[in-house]
Amino acid sequence: MGKEIITSTIFIIFLIFFWNPLGLWMPQTAVYMFLGGLFVVVAVYAGLILKEKPKDEREEKLRSSAGRTGFIAGIVVLSVAVAFQSLNSHPDLWLIGALAAMIISKLSVFIWQNLHDR
Repeated sequence: MGKEIITSTIFIIFLIFFWNPLGLWMPQTAVYMFLGGLFVVVAVYAGLILKEKPKDEREEKLRSSAGRTGFIAGIVVLSVAVAFQSLNSHPDLWLIGALAAMIISKLSVFIWQNLHDR
């Protein structure tokens, strides 16, 4: 549980540095490249290397619920962003791609599990 909290916190900190909400710093291109590299390393670690091994059914249910909640939050945020950008101009392709990737990956896993559970 501690690894997930630490990794998630680091991930959020990197997102805040990229966002620069108050415009407190004016980073050079090299700083953005460095932050981008660290961001990719943390994202790969969090998404692929950090393995979730539930110890019992309760923990497996909690992880499943957390994953489902994260997916729903991602869908809602990306959908609102696409709708908002559609009202102002043409939506960013990265938003549409991320939304499509989330939906396609969930659908693919759902179909694969249904075919292999029979």
